Amino acid sequence: MIGWPVARARPERQHNTPERCDLGYRWGSSLEYYCSVSVFAGGSAWAMARDISKGFVIVSDRTFRRMQGSQMDQLALEMNRLLRDVRGQQPDLADTTALRDRNICIRRLTAALSILRGMRSKRRG
Repeated sequence: MIGWPVARARPERQHNTPERCDLGYRWGSSLEYYCSVSVFAGGSAWAMARDISKGFVIVSDRTFRRMQGSQMDQLALEMNRLLRDVRGQQPDLADTTALRDRNICIRRLTAALSILRGMRSKRRG
């Protein structure tokens, strides 16, 4: 599309941090953004944990392949926090759909945490 900036990753990072995007201006060319790409689906650990709980992200070993140890820790923290919130919300016992949705969400998060712990133990040992 004409008129929209093109997002491209910069091959060399001099003073660029992941939180900051630089605008690159060149004479006679279009505007380009240079940003680092997040390893989390959705842009943040919280968004990825939320997407896992809703079923938008299907978790396997390959999901965590590009993550470093600190990023895995951050995602595990957010998944545990979301799991506590989901367990704290008790729907009415007569509402079977809400109970089923809650149990599916808990199952997705615990399975993702189990896979994440397995990946972390593989990398350590």
